[in-house]
Amino acid sequence: MSLITPDPKLVGEIVERIRPLLAGYHPAVQGAVCADLLAIWLAGHEHALREALLTAHIVSVRELVPVNVAAMGVFKR
Repeated sequence: MSLITPDPKLVGEIVERIRPLLAGYHPAVQGAVCADLLAIWLAGHEHALREALLTAHIVSVRELVPVNVAAMGVFKR
């Protein structure tokens, strides 16, 4: 399976447009919104691809956590 790597600049622009929509809500609400959006994204793919896509997505999230922690300057250990 090949995954298309999106343009980081475009991704950043979209993230900055979404960020204010989530700001101020409890982290549980923010997480639920992200989970629902992920489920919508997965549902738009063939059933046979969903597990591999979810796995690849989680790998990406794990890679992005330290990058975002450093950028935010919070929870450093």
